[in-house]
Amino acid sequence: MVGTPTRQARTATMELRFRQVSIRRPPTASRALPEKLCVWAVESRERSETVPPNETPIHWRLLTTHPVRQAMDASSVIRWYQLRWLIEKLFRVLKRPGFNVEAGQLGNSKALWTLIMFTILAALPVLQLTLERDGTYGLEADLVFSPAKLRYQDILVPSLEGKTIRQQNRFRPRTLAWSAWIIAWLGRWSGYHSQSPPGYITMKRGLERFAQRFQGWYWAQST
Repeated sequence: MVGTPTRQARTATMELRFRQVSIRRPPTASRALPEKLCVWAVESRERSETVPPNETPIHWRLLTTHPVRQAMDASSVIRWYQLRWLIEKLFRVLKRPGFNVEAGQLGNSKALWTLIMFTILAALPVLQLTLERDGTYGLEADLVFSPAKLRYQDILVPSLEGKTIRQQNRFRPRTLAWSAWIIAWLGRWSGYHSQSPPGYITMKRGLERFAQRFQGWYWAQST
């Protein structure tokens, strides 16, 4: 479990239970609705031995329409639920002060959906770089950048690095964390403890500046 302001980072031991349940139609609901709805309940509770002092156990109760007939199915539901954090992060990048997709004034629904889809394509690299800024997942940079852009990053690194250790790109070249360091510096991140880790706004700004520099370099190579 990743630490939060109210929870200590730890490896939690979880108990998993599941069963099919039925939910009755509320008395105030339309009679046209089914009298009851059958769903599957999944409960995930942290065992006491991994709960730090003065903290409550992790405890999730989930309802799903996906069939849960074995422990593997229940584990899949838990993993899907965990992904909601990534979805929320993507929404933050899409909204203000990220790409501000809410400001779109398009009246046609098809045009609005097209705008949203293109904005998601632009927002995903921002989210990927932010999540991998510490090398957490060990991803390679070609997941986001083309070979030409990686060649330009090779050229760019020496001009960004400073003389102190904290001003050096400590990540293995051509990993996504290595690229994230470059993009963060272009987004005006200094690398010092006095400054917060680079967030999605810094990465967005850095990607915009990188695109401008790369385009100039690429055109120069083509002439």
